[in-house]
Amino acid sequence: MVNTVVGQKCRRCSQQSARAKGTPDTVLLLRAFAAGVAVAALGALLILKVGLFGGILLALGYGYLVGEAVRRGARRRVHSRLGAIAVAAVAIGLGGMAALFGVPLLAPPVLLFLAVGGGVAFVRASGVW
Repeated sequence: MVNTVVGQKCRRCSQQSARAKGTPDTVLLLRAFAAGVAVAALGALLILKVGLFGGILLALGYGYLVGEAVRRGARRRVHSRLGAIAVAAVAIGLGGMAALFGVPLLAPPVLLFLAVGGGVAFVRASGVW
């Protein structure tokens, strides 16, 4: 027997399901990933084509928008897996557009956007902020 908040239960009955723990299902993760990559690619297109390398504030805004897109794609849920998806969306969106336009991935502005934007996207989508 295991003591729980609602009393004693057997070990099998006391285990919570993944849904009860708040783990998002696969369809929700794919939907959030698609929304994140779409916003990341559009933002990267704007940044790279127009040349809006405005520094750290623009990188913060870029990460916030991608994280918010992942969050809304997941029906406003938050989870650490969604944070990881937001970071992957930033890397794929910005990296893909940089490769498409021939911008080197190790250029300092691109690295700034990858690091700061990815960090803010993780924090926003995982529910820390």
